[in-house]
Amino acid sequence: MTSIVDGSVKIQVTSESNYSTPSWFGEVVLLIGYLRKHGVRSQDQ
Repeated sequence: MTSIVDGSVKIQVTSESNYSTPSWFGEVVLLIGYLRKHGVRSQDQ
């Protein structure tokens, strides 16, 4: 039997909570920067 497992991959497991940002967060940051750069603001401000 042939194995194609990469020996450099390490998986660590812990019982502690590990918070991470949502996958879409970077897109929101870029969108906000674009809107600020182009002067788009809400009517409330």
